[in-house]
Amino acid sequence: MADHGGQIEVESKIGKGTTFSLIIPIGMENKIGNQEIQDAV
Repeated sequence: MADHGGQIEVESKIGKGTTFSLIIPIGMENKIGNQEIQDAV
C-alpha cells in the first residue's frame, strides 16, 4: 500500500466498533499500472 502512496487508517471506540479506511490514490502521477488505472476509469 505504501509503495503506491496509499494509507490504511484504523479508528476504534469501545462499545461503538472499529472503522478501517483505505486511501488509494489514483492519478497520472502513478507509475505502476497507470494504463490499467486509465482503462478502468
